[in-house]
Amino acid sequence: MGVGGIVSAATRLGCEVDKRVVVSSLGAEAFSEVVAVGISNLSVARFGEVMERVSDQKTFIGGYESIKSFDWSSFVEDISKLAVNASQAKTPPPGAYRAVIDNELIGLLLHEAFVHATEGDLVMYRASVLCRRLGERVAGDLVTIVDDGLAKGGYPVAFDDEGVATKRKVVFDRGVLRTYLYDTYTANIDNRESTGNAKRMGASNTYPDATNILVLPGTSSLDSLVRDMNRGIVVHGTIGEWLSNPVSGYLNATVTHGFLVEGGEVKRL
Repeated sequence: MGVGGIVSAATRLGCEVDKRVVVSSLGAEAFSEVVAVGISNLSVARFGEVMERVSDQKTFIGGYESIKSFDWSSFVEDISKLAVNASQAKTPPPGAYRAVIDNELIGLLLHEAFVHATEGDLVMYRASVLCRRLGERVAGDLVTIVDDGLAKGGYPVAFDDEGVATKRKVVFDRGVLRTYLYDTYTANIDNRESTGNAKRMGASNTYPDATNILVLPGTSSLDSLVRDMNRGIVVHGTIGEWLSNPVSGYLNATVTHGFLVEGGEVKRL
C-alpha cells in the first residue's frame, strides 16, 4: 500500500504438504511427500476512472527457509508499481499482432493450448486436433517440448497416480509429434506402455495429464526476437483466465501486461 495510486492490496502466504500413497493390483507400492510454500499478491491501482488489477505468485518446493531467503518486499512493491503503470497505459491499436511470449507464460500457455491435445483419452475419442498425427510436423523446427515429472524447478512427480514411475519424454521434437501422454488404460487401448501420466481427482478414474512442461531453449536473445518481429507485442507476466479447446487447438487467454513493439524496438506498456 506504500506505492502511490494503489487503492487495495492483498498478500497471502500458502503452504501445502502433499502426501501420496499408491498400492495397486499391478504391483505398485509407492510413497511420496512434497512440501511447498509460496506467497501471492494482488494489487489494485486507480488512475482517474481506470482500475487495474495485477497479481503474481512465487512458489518453492521446501519449507519456511524459502520464505525467509526471498525478498518479498521488493516482489510485492514491483507488482504494485506495475499495477500503477498499467492503469495509465494506453490500449494498443486493434488488429492482429505477432507476439514474443516470456518464460513465465509459455509453459502454461502451451500446456493449455497444445499439450492437452496429446492426452491419450482425447486422442482415443478423436477429440484432439493432434489425433492420428504421430510422426507429423505440427510446429516449427525450433519447437521442442518436454514432459518431465522431475524437472529442476518444477513440481516433483516421481510417480503418477497409478504408481508408474514418471520419466522425461520429448513430446514434440523439433516440431514433430513423437508421443501421446498415456495412463495404463489408454496405453492398452493404443497397444502402448503407460508414459507415467495418470492423474486422479478424488475417487474418480485416472486420466492422462501432463506433469511439468518445458520448452527447450534456442539460441536467440530477446533483443534479436524483438528486432526480427519489427511490429508486435512482447507478452509478460502471469496468465489470468483462459479457455482452450483441444478439438480445434483454439486458445483465448488474458495476461497481466505486455509491451508494444514498433520498428523493432519496445515502445511502451
